Parts: sequence; structure tokens; C-alpha cells
Amino acid sequence: MSNKYLIIPCAGMSSRYPDSKPKWLLKLPNNNSVLVHLINSYSYIKPKKIIIAILKVHEVKYNEKKYILAQLDSSI
Repeated sequence: MSNKYLIIPCAGMSSRYPDSKPKWLLKLPNNNSVLVHLINSYSYIKPKKIIIAILKVHEVKYNEKKYILAQLDSSI
């Protein structure tokens, strides 16, 4: 375990695509979200902590915290 932190800002309003989920929640062909793909691509640094910044409106609408934790548990 390193002493590095991985900080991921996921706080865009997705205003160009108002009727869809935030882009980082979208699924890739391997069925992982963009967020999980990003975290896995930085796994070589073995971060001490991962910090993900999300918007409160997205948390309320999509229950993202629960989704993120479930995705990370299944991918690690």
C-alpha cells in the first residue's frame, strides 16, 4: 500500500445530455462503468485512499454512493 491518494472529480452536470446518466456512470462494452475502468487503470499505484467527488443532485437521483461501492466491491 502506498501513501498516494487517487482523487477523481465526477461532478460535471452532463448538460449536453440532459436525459441520460452522468457520463462516468455509463457502461462500457465489458459491462464496467467508466468510473470503474478509470480506477482499475490506476490500480498500479495502489492508492491508500480513493476520493470520488460527485454532485449532490446526482447522488439523490441515481443513488450513486451505493452504486459506486457495489461496482468497486465487484471489480476488486
